[in-house]
Amino acid sequence: MKKFAYLLLLGVCLLSAACKKQNTSPAIVGKWQLTENYLSIGGPGFWQPVTDKKLQEVIEFKADGAYSSNLVPVFNRYQIADSVTLVLYSSVDKSQPRYTYRYKIANQSLVLTPTAPNVCFEGCAAKYSKQSN
Repeated sequence: MKKFAYLLLLGVCLLSAACKKQNTSPAIVGKWQLTENYLSIGGPGFWQPVTDKKLQEVIEFKADGAYSSNLVPVFNRYQIADSVTLVLYSSVDKSQPRYTYRYKIANQSLVLTPTAPNVCFEGCAAKYSKQSN
């Protein structure tokens, strides 16, 4: 009976350690450059390449939760809320709302789709390519 209780306690400890929430994802850490925007103007959506150098945003996610953008300097922090939700916010200006995105990383590509507070009713997203350091 003692062995069973010990094994049960060990199992509970392992389970609780495995369920801890992560604030960052190693896959997202690094620099990303905007390459395409997903647009819809009432019909089927399509990906539009970003060719204007002034609009080619570069964002960076650091392992400590720091975030930066060369075009939108409002946010300086990020948090991975779950396996598909990313939150950008300002730790300096508390009056700024938190922006929530659905995110997906595949093949050195990051897609961000806004979910709150701004939502695109006809569909929108931004695709970034991972930059090598």
